[in-house]
Amino acid sequence: MIRRFSSHLPVSGAQPAHTDFVIEVGVDATGRLYVAPGSAQFPHVHLEAMEIGWDAARSCLYAPPPPRAMLATRAWWFGRILAAAQEQGCVLALTGSTRWCNLTDVEVATLTATAMHV
Repeated sequence: MIRRFSSHLPVSGAQPAHTDFVIEVGVDATGRLYVAPGSAQFPHVHLEAMEIGWDAARSCLYAPPPPRAMLATRAWWFGRILAAAQEQGCVLALTGSTRWCNLTDVEVATLTATAMHV
C-alpha cells in the first residue's frame, strides 16, 4: 500500500493527531453535502486533491455541488469528506448530538453506516 504524506502533517502520519465531533451534516441550498466539525478547521484540505473544500465562513467541509456531486452517492462523498479530514490529521466522529439537515432518515442511516467504515 502506498501512503502519501501531506507536507503539513508530521512525517509519522500513521495516526491522526486528534478527534473532533461533527456538529452538523447536511445539504445546503446549492446541493452540496457538508460536514461541520466542532472546532477543527481545514483551510488546506484542497491540497489532498480529493475534491473536498473548506468553507471558512460556515466552518464546514463540503463536497462539490451538482452536477459533479451527482457522479457519486452522498454516502461516497461523505466518506470522502471524512477521509480528507483524516488526511489532514483529524478523525471526525458522529455523536448523538450531530444535527442532520435536509437529509431523509434513510440518508442519515446510510451516512451513519458509512462513517463506521472510514
